[in-house]
Amino acid sequence: MRKLLLKIMLCFCCLTLLGCQNQEVEDTMIPLGVGFDLKDGSIIATVELADPVAPENSTSRDIKPTITSASGTTIGEASRNLSLYLPKIPLWSHSNILILGEELCQTDMSLVVDYLSRNPSIRHNVLVLVASETSAQKILNVKPFFEPYISMLLIGSIENQEKQIGIYEKVTLSTLLQKLNAPGVEPVLPQVKIIKQGEQEKAQLSGMSVFKREKSVGELTPYESQGFRFLGKKEISSGLIVISNPYDPRYYVTLELLNSHCNIKPVITDNNITMQINIVAEGNFYEQSGGENLLTLENYALIENQTNSEIANMISSCIDKAQLLNSDIFGWGQLLSEQESALWAQISPNWDAVFPVIKNQIQVTFKVRRSYLTRNSFVFRD
Repeated sequence: MRKLLLKIMLCFCCLTLLGCQNQEVEDTMIPLGVGFDLKDGSIIATVELADPVAPENSTSRDIKPTITSASGTTIGEASRNLSLYLPKIPLWSHSNILILGEELCQTDMSLVVDYLSRNPSIRHNVLVLVASETSAQKILNVKPFFEPYISMLLIGSIENQEKQIGIYEKVTLSTLLQKLNAPGVEPVLPQVKIIKQGEQEKAQLSGMSVFKREKSVGELTPYESQGFRFLGKKEISSGLIVISNPYDPRYYVTLELLNSHCNIKPVITDNNITMQINIVAEGNFYEQSGGENLLTLENYALIENQTNSEIANMISSCIDKAQLLNSDIFGWGQLLSEQESALWAQISPNWDAVFPVIKNQIQVTFKVRRSYLTRNSFVFRD
C-alpha cells in the first residue's frame, strides 16, 4: 500500500512540473543576447537571435543573426512587444549576456531591476555589461569579427582577457542584484564601447561603470580597473603587469601574474578608520623590451620592488577614484559590519560622509618565480 501511495505521489509531482511555460521547440527562437535602453522615457528592448536555418556546413560568414527591438513604457511591455515583430517565442533562458544602455544606467537602473530579479526565464548567471558612450541597441547591431554573433564575441572577450591580461572581472546578474540589495557595497560593471578602425566598427571592453545605488556615477579607467581586480576577495591567477626598466625608463618589463591574494583589515584608532591592505603575489619574468640583462639575482630584487610599487599605484588610483565618486565598490561597509559591528551600527547612517575620507595603507609583496625558456635576456650582436 505504501509503495502504491508513493508511486501516486511521484506521478502527481511529475504532472505538476509541467508548467504553462513549456513550448514546442518549433514554436520558439533562441536569443543569445539582450539589451535594454532608456530613450525619451520609454524602455527599448533589443535582442540578438540565433540563425534558425544555418546549414550544417555553413561558416560564420554564412550565419546571419537577427537583431530586433521594441519599446514600451516598462521593461515587461517592451519585451512582450517584441512579439509584434517575431513569429515565435524567444526562450530567454538561453541568453548568455545582458547589456544595459548608458542613459538607462545614468538615469535609474531600478527601472529594469525588479523585472530582471523576478522573471523566472532569465538566468541569474548571465554576464552583465554597460554600453559606454552608446546604447545597448547599437552594441548589439555591431557586426562582429571572428564570431558569428556579437553576444558570443563579447562573452569570449571578457573571458579571454581575464586569462590573458587580467583587467576586468566577470559580473553576473546574481552578483549585480546582490550588491544592489546589500548595504555597505556598491555595484561596478565592465563597460563595452564602439571604436572605429578605418571604416569598420568594433565592440571593445573599455573601463568599468561605477554605481551609487541605482545610478551610474562615473567610471574606472582600465588601469584603475586592474587595481580593483587586485582588491577582490577571491584569489586571482592570471594577468600581466608592465613596469619600467629599473635601469632605463625607455624600456619596459612584462611580468606574468601567477597568483595574487588580498587581505583587507580595518584598523580603528581614535575613531579614525584605516584600511590595511596586504597583497601577496607572485609571477614570472615574461619579457623585457630592451636594455641590459635583468635576469640576475641582484636585479630580481629591483624588479620585485618596482612591481610592488606598480601594483600599489594601481590600487591607490582605484581607491582615489571610488572615494572621489563616493561609491563603496570594495564593500568596506560590509567588512566593518562583519568585523566592527558596533562601530558600523553607529556610522552606517552617515556612510556617505565617512567613506570618502577613510585612509588606507597598502603593502604589496611580489616575488619573481621563473623566466621561461632562457636565463639571460636576448642580446643583439654588435
